Amino acid sequence: MAIKIGYVSQFAPNDRCASSGTNYKVAEQLSKYGEILWLPIKTPKIYRIFELASKAFARLFHKQIYFLYTKLGCILFSHFQNLASQLDKCDIVFAFFNAAPFLTISTSKPIIYLTDATFPSMIDYYPPFCNLFHFNRSQGCILEENLFHKFSAIICASDWAKKSVINDLNQNRKKVHCIEFGANLDDKDILEHTFDYIDHLHVLFLGVDWARKGGDIALKTCKLLNDNGIKTTLHVIGIKKLDDEVSKLSFVDNIGFLNKNISQEYKLLLNTISFCHCLLLPTNAECAGIAFAEASAYGLPIFTYNTGGISNYVIDGVNGYALPVNSTELDFYRKIEYCLKTGILKELSVKGPSLYRNRLNWNHWGGKSIT
Repeated sequence: MAIKIGYVSQFAPNDRCASSGTNYKVAEQLSKYGEILWLPIKTPKIYRIFELASKAFARLFHKQIYFLYTKLGCILFSHFQNLASQLDKCDIVFAFFNAAPFLTISTSKPIIYLTDATFPSMIDYYPPFCNLFHFNRSQGCILEENLFHKFSAIICASDWAKKSVINDLNQNRKKVHCIEFGANLDDKDILEHTFDYIDHLHVLFLGVDWARKGGDIALKTCKLLNDNGIKTTLHVIGIKKLDDEVSKLSFVDNIGFLNKNISQEYKLLLNTISFCHCLLLPTNAECAGIAFAEASAYGLPIFTYNTGGISNYVIDGVNGYALPVNSTELDFYRKIEYCLKTGILKELSVKGPSLYRNRLNWNHWGGKSIT
């Protein structure tokens, strides 16, 4: 008889878009080992009201507040969830990216928690966690530490996250594990990639946040490539409203946001990835980076910054290069130009798929997470 896995997530297991497809892929892997019972997380109306009020209050002081990780916010969010009675139906519980619902819940069921970052690691790193009130920082760290003590196992998407769970949240290292995410693409759609460069470099930018993902650096890098005799097109995927000043540039191909739930848009994503030569994503902040696994699957060498959890996904000289965080567009230009002219770019395109097959895939994640 199959075990019943309670899947605690605000997203339906069959939603391919939520969390860039990670929610779908995680649920897909778990379904191989048991029956998935979706236990949806809802945002209570009373929580929304207090959250809006708290943000208005914060603006008066030119501050930000992460309301979920205040005492009041976490209590309100957890208290109005309908989880306690549903947990009894499960043999094991798997929680996706949100620990807050468990604040007011007690259960004897083992809980596996998945995360790609901790609250302490996000402070002054991701925009929503910058310029927080001191009490918000303090309460958030204490709340998360207490919540994590409730979990039987914690799966982290990177060593960066794992270290923070152990060191910042004082968790037993024996229950904390690092398992990299995979590509949020179907295996049947990942075709063998042949590096075919003929006088025109096609560069992919893949992300939904132009500023955080380093769009300006990517743009300036491609301009430098063009200005120095390397004909280059920057293909931009994921940005819903790209500035006209950028999208109208002759070397920019603005494809826009693509919904993986829509067959035609999913195919366009695959086609674009397949004919590009490299992924340029100089992101300012990154917990893991599904785009890196997807690029590796297709043999696209990656050029990015060495920040957050990226070092688990981009290995220098294997599937790309993660440059120091103070690198400029000139540094990215020089690195790409050197790799192109020396043949290293082609070599990386061969090594990347091997890394994907051995580690950066969801079958690998599923096998390690359940065992």
